[in-house]
Amino acid sequence: MDTPHLVVTVMANPRPDETVRQAMSDIAGVLVEHLKLDPHQVWIHWTDLPPARTFANGQVY
Repeated sequence: MDTPHLVVTVMANPRPDETVRQAMSDIAGVLVEHLKLDPHQVWIHWTDLPPARTFANGQVY
């Protein structure tokens, strides 16, 4: 039987690889701690969005 997974997709403007790695690690840590998940149950996908491809808070970023 497969273990259920929590999948998180982060869409953000491009960031340096080290920043992305640290952010994904931090997000996973919070989910593991607060939702009592096994780290192997957390999948995080980071999708880079080029500038001017995001609309939020009434403006384009």
